Amino acid sequence: MFAGSDWSKGIIMGKDAQRFAAHATTDADWNTLIEDMKKFGTRFSYHMSPAPNTSTASVVGTTAGLLPIYKKYFVYTDAVAPSVNVAPKLSPENTRFYKEYVYMKMPAVIDMIATIQQRIDQAISFERIINPADTSPKDLYEYYMQAREAGIKTVYYVRSMSLDVKECTSCSG
Repeated sequence: MFAGSDWSKGIIMGKDAQRFAAHATTDADWNTLIEDMKKFGTRFSYHMSPAPNTSTASVVGTTAGLLPIYKKYFVYTDAVAPSVNVAPKLSPENTRFYKEYVYMKMPAVIDMIATIQQRIDQAISFERIINPADTSPKDLYEYYMQAREAGIKTVYYVRSMSLDVKECTSCSG
């Protein structure tokens, strides 16, 4: 997929070498970098920063790129109106197979993202979801340290659970 791509033409994120050279805030040699990229290729040129994260996924009507579903069903409230979100193809037959992100142990999620991060050139759109009632400042610190030591490049958000859907009549049938 490299041949004919923007990368093979020396275009990075829609910008060419001249744009980088003209607007660089470092002493980096953009021309050499881009010529090397054109000559030798790139590693995972289409796996730079998988997205979306949980919140962006809700806005665009999809699931997160790498994280498990947020919940099997929940109410998402934005500036316009609340909306009920249901996991893709949720049915009584498959409901037990859906792992809900909000109920997963954060150290296990961090390990999962760290494993994937090894194969991603930039950062993963990773957010941490915590329950303030069950999470101490010490826990938060340990989560950050675990993520750092495991090689996760960026933690975009730390979100706390607030409203919880207890019943969802329209989701059950």
